[in-house]
Amino acid sequence: MKKALSFLLCIVLIVTMLQTVCCSIFIGASAETPTSVWDGSITKPAGTGAESTPYLITNGSELAWYIKFAEDWKNTRFAKLTDDIYLNDITKINWETGESENGYTPNEWFQYTSSSDKTIGDKFLGNLNGDGHAVYGLYFNKPESVASIGLIPIQANDYSITVKNLGIDKSYIASNGKSSAIFGCAEGVDKIIENCYVGKDVTIIGKCAGVALGSGQKITINKFYSLAKTTGSTYYGVIADSWGTKSLSNAFAVGTAITSKTSNTIPCTNVYADNTLGASGAEMRTADNMQGLDALTSNTKMSGLAECGAFVATEGYPALTVFPIIEEEPTLSVWDGTVAKPDGAGTESDPYKITNGSELAWFIRLFDDWKNTRYAVLTDDIYLNDVAKIDWATGVVEEGYTPKVWLQYTTAENKTADKFLGNLDGAGHIIYGMYFNDTTNSANVGLIPIQHTTYTSTIKNLGIDKAFIATGGKASALFANAEGAEKTIENCYVGKDVTLCGETVGVALAYGVNFNINKFYSLATVNATVFYGVVGNSWGQVRNLSNAFVVGTAVTSKTANSIICENVYGDITVGGIGASKRTIDNMQGFGALTVFNKMPDLAKCEAFRATKEYPVLKSFNYVEPKAIITLNPNGGTLVSNKLKVAIGSVIELPSPIKEGYIFKAWYTNQNYTQLANNIVPDNSTTYYAKWYKKYDIDNNGVALQTLDLTRLVQALLRNESNDLEDFSIDAADCNEDTVISILDLVRLKKVFANANEDFLDDNYRLVWSDEFNTKSYDTSKWVKEDDYDGDRVSNNENLKISDGVATLSTTYNSESGKYNLSHNLTTGNTMNFKYGYVEMRAKMPYYGKGEWPAFWLLSSSSAISKDIINQVQPDYHIEIDIAENLSNATKNQAQLHLWHNTDSSLTKTNLFALTGANKIGSWTGSNIKTFENSDVANAWHTYGLKWTETSLIFYVDRNEMCEYIIPEDYKDEFSEYMSIIISNNYFTPDVVEKETWATAGTFFEENPTESVDMVIDYVRLYQNAETDSILIK
Repeated sequence: MKKALSFLLCIVLIVTMLQTVCCSIFIGASAETPTSVWDGSITKPAGTGAESTPYLITNGSELAWYIKFAEDWKNTRFAKLTDDIYLNDITKINWETGESENGYTPNEWFQYTSSSDKTIGDKFLGNLNGDGHAVYGLYFNKPESVASIGLIPIQANDYSITVKNLGIDKSYIASNGKSSAIFGCAEGVDKIIENCYVGKDVTIIGKCAGVALGSGQKITINKFYSLAKTTGSTYYGVIADSWGTKSLSNAFAVGTAITSKTSNTIPCTNVYADNTLGASGAEMRTADNMQGLDALTSNTKMSGLAECGAFVATEGYPALTVFPIIEEEPTLSVWDGTVAKPDGAGTESDPYKITNGSELAWFIRLFDDWKNTRYAVLTDDIYLNDVAKIDWATGVVEEGYTPKVWLQYTTAENKTADKFLGNLDGAGHIIYGMYFNDTTNSANVGLIPIQHTTYTSTIKNLGIDKAFIATGGKASALFANAEGAEKTIENCYVGKDVTLCGETVGVALAYGVNFNINKFYSLATVNATVFYGVVGNSWGQVRNLSNAFVVGTAVTSKTANSIICENVYGDITVGGIGASKRTIDNMQGFGALTVFNKMPDLAKCEAFRATKEYPVLKSFNYVEPKAIITLNPNGGTLVSNKLKVAIGSVIELPSPIKEGYIFKAWYTNQNYTQLANNIVPDNSTTYYAKWYKKYDIDNNGVALQTLDLTRLVQALLRNESNDLEDFSIDAADCNEDTVISILDLVRLKKVFANANEDFLDDNYRLVWSDEFNTKSYDTSKWVKEDDYDGDRVSNNENLKISDGVATLSTTYNSESGKYNLSHNLTTGNTMNFKYGYVEMRAKMPYYGKGEWPAFWLLSSSSAISKDIINQVQPDYHIEIDIAENLSNATKNQAQLHLWHNTDSSLTKTNLFALTGANKIGSWTGSNIKTFENSDVANAWHTYGLKWTETSLIFYVDRNEMCEYIIPEDYKDEFSEYMSIIISNNYFTPDVVEKETWATAGTFFEENPTESVDMVIDYVRLYQNAETDSILIK
């Protein structure tokens, strides 16, 4: 291989690789009832339940399975919500009283009454990540029941639990026991609630009614708020009945105590409540002083909450930033048809302040002193009708609703509206709901039905939308009849939900003379019997339209009096001198103001901004329609996994980080067949990160094997990597410069030879390894040992070397009653070493009870040290168990034994004993590493030992487990040469009988029905040349 690689020095292969109106926000999941409501069934979700591959809960059935029936409750399980969960139709239940709509039967959640009650299965020991989602519709209504009830009715005593990033809302829980939105009863070890809330539509009733915990101990709550209502006959609060509570921090509560059990107060930090009963350190605030945009900054409110960075202020209560932002529709004040004079003097320096429809009607229709021009400004959007009650395309009104009809003008004698001589500044606001529907009437109808003939008028910074005007006369969104002095319309628009019908129709001016229209656009629908357009019928010397675009109508259909246009675009340019014709598509999109064949000249006036659809005027409070992109990093890390961004905008997606992996790209599906692009989609969605294992060039899931070197060499020699099977072009870019070249091979060789470069110091080098790339075990490195007897038999077929891994298996032969085991592999007669770092990468067996895999060292177990250095065989030997699973696959143990040879008998001192007579030397850390269930078998893990003259440090996944300091009196024993041994033993009935410590039922339960496999990727030894030594025969 070394010779082959040296010929590659000259080889280089280059591989070229939203518009809405909003007055307030809250953060939390949307509570609109979806089509998917829990049907009461139970379904296992996707995922393994491991921390790296949690259960992915998409609906109520899967949540029920996780809470109630998740298998293997001897090990903690992890789960994550992928969406909001609806356990009931939330529109069918009164969440304050618990009463359901006639004919609707709610789905009741699980309860727990005693250890024999199987209404819920075993006690819960999972870890639930809401991932910014909420559970709605949690329901239990049995006030006579002594049940423990909550999302999690009861906790397993011996396991810690975490619930995070979860909201609970629209829920009703009533029992005569322990009631809670989250933990009903939790008397076991540590519980953590973090980044969670319980909303205002939650009612909790019970003997012990706690928002977060009904009854229990050892709970830590951080970044939390509650708006729920609690009623407890004995205790109530955020926590009802507790003891040994750790802390409540960065939280606020409204409408309940911290705890009414004042004999056990709750230690609080940065906690605010309107009832601080039972709290040590909480600050009292009124409900008003916990609300508002200054709630996190005002010293009289809750400024301490700002320190944790988890909350955002809203016009109501603060909310947690981990939840999506939902923008609420405003509470509208709709015109009642009355007329009221606004505040202000009507002068240019002190204009009328128009706040509603009544004041707008007064300004247009009745205001006094018509001999002088008057000024007015809008202070808010104006609603002349309930915009939801009228079809703005047809004018059809919802049954039972009577719309308010806007002003008209027919003749000079008709005083329905005097002639207008005002100036109106919309100040970036919009008038909605203008309505007139009488085609038998020849009236002039518009926002301004008629202008005074001798006074100029200006309308600026005003939008008109959701309007319907149908008359037999002149119709306009702005000026219906304006025959007088000059009119100026600037920075105004008429929206797409405006319909204008009449004899003569002009979006800005139906009939009149002398006008200047600048910075304007129209999306209205126009229907006329005579003239129509932005301007209908006009004349006079001043007829200008500039910096504008028009969709769906002409500039003017009266071509005899065309309009002078500058920087004007439209899909119908009839009557517009100088207007540029564009298709509808070429007037939309983020490139509308920059692309040469769209409307680039509009950008010159700097009044417009591009959006996904048509451009809009900057002076308006335009809220872009947004989508929430959830980023699933698949085990990687991100600063934030949720992006709320404008639909159609171009964004740069962040790159996650995952140790040992190369990020490939974001995909829109979990099968990684559709790449996500950088244009925000129309709907909220989830993107999935795809990873390539670093240096896993042969794409087999295992990095840094000889096969990876081979594949890279083949690619460089062929100069055509695409012709290779099982080749990852991404992983092959070892130095990450987007080019596959000899530099990648140099980098890979360096990493391969010194894979510990980021783990051990620079003095360590790889001196011995087996990557198991041969077809059978390498006899130059290993010797097969066979010391089995009784019901255990060594079988050659139970040791296999293939696909770059060694598999040591145990199988049971039901006919012979024998257990077929792999031979042990030992380096006793091939290699011994003193000091260094030795590591095995493996998947340990995961069966249940019986497995006994081990990776260990033994001194003086062969003749090699005697043969090479004439070492005298001592009367003892040291056993160092780097990794040993004693019939419990989830618990890896490190052990030390000192064996003495006395009168042909063996006795041992367990050096790992932390107390008692057998303790020798001092230990730090824990010798047991607990895995997540089958993760020990499904994922690769490394097991290592760093052995020096003074200490032994044990590692799992290169994280230190524990350290043994070698006593001075035992330095000789720990300076003996060691051999490496790999074994996959089994606790058979004979073993259990022989080893009195291995009791039946604990170490053996039943015969295995499948192969119990120990799979090894590699074994490697690194040494410091200055202090360590190796003997190879």
